[in-house]
Amino acid sequence: MTNEIIIIQIMFIALGMVLFSSLLNRIFGLKLEDMKELREKGFNLQERMSNAQALGDIQMMRDLQLESVALMKTMMKKQLIPMCVRCIIFIGIFAVIGVIYAPYDFWFLTYFLFSLLFSFSAMGIRYAYKKVTHKEDKTKLMSKELLGILNPSQGASGGIMQYPRSPQLNNDTEDNLSPERDDSWKDRLSS
Repeated sequence: MTNEIIIIQIMFIALGMVLFSSLLNRIFGLKLEDMKELREKGFNLQERMSNAQALGDIQMMRDLQLESVALMKTMMKKQLIPMCVRCIIFIGIFAVIGVIYAPYDFWFLTYFLFSLLFSFSAMGIRYAYKKVTHKEDKTKLMSKELLGILNPSQGASGGIMQYPRSPQLNNDTEDNLSPERDDSWKDRLSS
């Protein structure tokens, strides 16, 4: 075969792979309904967490933290499993392409360049379409919102779960923890 025919074949294979990738994103990607369900659970969890903090119920806050971790795991599974499936499929296809075009030294570079060209073109077309139609990607917005709900650094406590002091502490220990003590380290340094 001549080099031009091989380059054209690799170009169509790269175009097919980019189109196949966007099809897999549609099939395996997070659906809007799933994101709505996860967002509802996140809001419910956030509301229960603030109620538990207001009540000072340590056990309930710990249980809600575990529930928050479980919700994050669920969300990560829904995102990572499809990505792993796509990777396995593409590694298989790429291996087949490598076996077919192994005698030609330039096949990988040609495939890589065409793949980049088509991927960036598809991304640019999607971006231009969203700009022209003023549409936003609702799943990305919901995903950011959900991560904001579940991210502890976004909470009122500044990222650290603050439990109320336990009533079992005796007065001596509680006085040692208090910053208003007369012989605090700040007073000792200044004298």
